[in-house]
Parts: sequence; C-alpha cells; structure tokens
Amino acid sequence: RRGKRLMFPSRRATIGGDVFRDEFSLAFDGTNDHVLTDFKPDYIHTNATFAMWVKMNDLVGTQTMGCHSNKRWYFGFSSNKAFIGVANQNKNNIIITPTPVAGEWLHYACTAIDGTATVYINGVAMADTMSYTQNSGHNPVDGFTMGARNTSTLGNGEDIILEAYMNANISEVVQYDKGLSASEVKTLYNGREPYNHKEGVCSSNLQAWWRMGDGVLDDRN
Repeated sequence: RRGKRLMFPSRRATIGGDVFRDEFSLAFDGTNDHVLTDFKPDYIHTNATFAMWVKMNDLVGTQTMGCHSNKRWYFGFSSNKAFIGVANQNKNNIIITPTPVAGEWLHYACTAIDGTATVYINGVAMADTMSYTQNSGHNPVDGFTMGARNTSTLGNGEDIILEAYMNANISEVVQYDKGLSASEVKTLYNGREPYNHKEGVCSSNLQAWWRMGDGVLDDRN
C-alpha cells in the first residue's frame, strides 16, 4: 500500500441512534492513499458481489474504489449520489437512501446477477439498476485497487494511472463469486454488527476478505 496506514482500536460509534462497531479500518486522505492488490476477479462476467463499510470524510468531487481500466468493477460517490461500473458498463448519479452524510458509516454492496447490477445501502436495494454484458472478455485485467480508480495500466502492474481518490475510512472489504440475493446482502449488513464472512452465508463463494487494518485478514488468500 502506498501512503499512510492507520490502525484503530476497537470502539463503538453511535450513528443516528444506531450503533456500529468499527474494530478496524484504513483511512484514505483523498490525495494519494490507496491499496493496490494483485487480485484480479475472473467471475464478473458470470455473477459477483462486493461489499464494504465506508465512512466518507467529505462528499466533494468524484471518489472511486475498485478495479477500472476498460474492464470495470468499481463503485464510488459523486457528491451525495453513487455510481457503479460492472464489466463493460457504468451508471452514474444513482440516488441512494439514506443520503450519504460525511462522518457516518454506510454498508455498501453491489451485486452483478445475470446481466443486472444492483446497489445496496445498509442492506436495502436501491431502485436504480444497470444492465451489463456477460462476457469473459469484460473481466477486470488490473489488480483490485482500494481507495482510488486505476484508469489504465501502462506496462506492468506498478505502472498505473490513479485518480478520483477517496477521502474516507474503509473497512471489511469482501468479494464473492456469486450475485448475493437481497436477503443474503441483508445478512452481510447484519444489523450493523460485525460479521464473520468465513463462516457466514455463502462462505463457499467468498473469494477475498480484507479486514482493512488488523494486518491479519487483510488478504484472506
């Protein structure tokens, strides 16, 4: 990872009358912080899910997390709206409820199922969906990037162009090689309580789990 790596001890943060326990997270400063992995998911053209907890520190400009280049698998925020990119398509200005507020934790998930991508916030599906083409040629070819958008690879895995950095804390990033159902996404949300992906619903489909900060399960593989 390039940039600062910050660890946070176990703590509880009250959010709008709710409680979320942020055991570990990584802070991204919106300038150059990012995590670059060599994880290249090859199942996006079939069915897939990624999910994470995100606390935006501000909602200024465009902020992206995920694989990109021309083979898409990313999400992000532009002001208080979301956007996603799956395989060969992207969709901007997705209205999300609750509206993101700086300093509050949201559970974000994107499912790709049989050519339709759906955004979930705090376990609830948003109305805006997106169609994409199911073709293995549209799988990401760059390593999964967290905290920024990798727009292209110039030569090898280190020669990348990054932009749209996230000014946020990110925790519990997971990827599944299955498009989780609405009830399964709600299970991951788990009423804002910690969730064990290794032993939970669809654990056999779990492809990667980065705790983001504990140094133990940052790379499940």
